[in-house]
Amino acid sequence: MARSKSPAPKRASRAAPAAKIALTELSDNTQLGVACVVLAAAWYQSSGGKLSLGSFGASTAAGFDVTVPAEITGNVPGWSDLLGTGFNLVLILHVFNTIQNNMGGGGYWLNNFAQTVIAGFAGVILPAIMSGGNMVNAIFANPGTNFSLTSFFFAWYLMNHDIPFCPVEFDLWGKVTGFGGHALDVLLGFGSNVFTTNLIVAAVGTSAGACFTTSWFQAIAMGIITGTAASFFPFNKGVKFAVSDEATHAMASSIFIASDGFAIIDFFTGVVLWFVKTYTMNVVDLTGNATITTIGAEINKAILPHFGGAAAFVVTMSALNYLFGDLLSESFEQINLKPGFDGFGILSFVLGKCQLE
Repeated sequence: MARSKSPAPKRASRAAPAAKIALTELSDNTQLGVACVVLAAAWYQSSGGKLSLGSFGASTAAGFDVTVPAEITGNVPGWSDLLGTGFNLVLILHVFNTIQNNMGGGGYWLNNFAQTVIAGFAGVILPAIMSGGNMVNAIFANPGTNFSLTSFFFAWYLMNHDIPFCPVEFDLWGKVTGFGGHALDVLLGFGSNVFTTNLIVAAVGTSAGACFTTSWFQAIAMGIITGTAASFFPFNKGVKFAVSDEATHAMASSIFIASDGFAIIDFFTGVVLWFVKTYTMNVVDLTGNATITTIGAEINKAILPHFGGAAAFVVTMSALNYLFGDLLSESFEQINLKPGFDGFGILSFVLGKCQLE
């Protein structure tokens, strides 16, 4: 059985697909701008009109829970009954992106649907099973508060088939993608990027413990497994980690959150100073020098509160890198950002120096 394609949290590609109408006639940068306007509107709506780094981090971590304006729910017949008064934009975009990435290919329809579910929500299913949950309950759990597995099925059906009993062939999703163009691709990828990053944040949790303790390793392992969960299906493959942008993103995000952000700098500084103290027989002892031993903590105080903490910082920077990473890299020769949270390749550099490539 072919494994489904998990929507990878990659940066927005600026190569617009060829098309004939609507947004697809606009330039790459203009379409990116359109996508950003849509996200800004959702951010404004979900944050109650508060536009700041902190509100962006909170809104993004919450998935842009958008409340539909009363002007729509009150004036559009049936809207509240069929679609409700609110929705999680990130979840909806991730669902559409997952289904689009697993469309076509023929074969038995039920197999495609099942594989699409796993591709989209492996990061939810696998941690639940590993925590002792029932596999059936984990697979058939509703993806979100206002979005059920039944809703997922109808979305999958309408994106993969023409509208049934329609007198003429009507490819609904084809019409949507034909109009949305690259701007829509950016939004869909943004949804999967944020959805996966939020799952990683949740898997790491807030009780990782001190660096290089058992609980610290466990928290990081759960974050990496969650961020790359689709690669573990089917289960008879066993647990096998592979080098990929998704794995690097999951590892960098997990280490940063589990280590209390930049405080990991203080841990390694402490280790170095301890060795210096030991091998100089206390002649050089800087272990009590707060200026040196609290650099990471001071960086935390200066930066993280503006974003809402380490977890929100990871989500925010990952989202911004997804949207603008390629644009910055192409505009400035000195910048070459990589996908995901570890845009500057710091983790890869450190692992390489430690011979852990």
